[in-house]
Amino acid sequence: MNTDRLILDLAGGKSVVDWFGSFPSFHDGEIIGISLVQGQTSSLSIHSWNTTDIVDANGYFVTDKHAVVTMEFTRIHQIELSDFDFYHKGVVSSLKVSGTPELTEVAWSSSVGVEGLIKGTGLCFKLSPCPAPAS
Repeated sequence: MNTDRLILDLAGGKSVVDWFGSFPSFHDGEIIGISLVQGQTSSLSIHSWNTTDIVDANGYFVTDKHAVVTMEFTRIHQIELSDFDFYHKGVVSSLKVSGTPELTEVAWSSSVGVEGLIKGTGLCFKLSPCPAPAS
């Protein structure tokens, strides 16, 4: 299934696309939570944003549209995690959603910390806009 179509077919996917203007790559996004609970909803939460082409006085790209995107699965079928460390944050290099609305895989690579994949059923997205962190 086409990734864009898949995202829009999943609960909450349209709200993520509407907020960011497209489905984000989550590049440089911070993994703020992984919750794996047997027999209950499990989730992956990432703080993400859009990076604009505007450069601030310090030479950094200006970001906007900060939000925490939580991907919740009603049932997990497969988990693969590496470099999972409770004391270091995970920074996403890229993230991909694939499969079907019935059985969906979220896989991400990392520039720092945990990377892996979660495959399951009942994937939905929850978006919580938030302020940009103070510089």
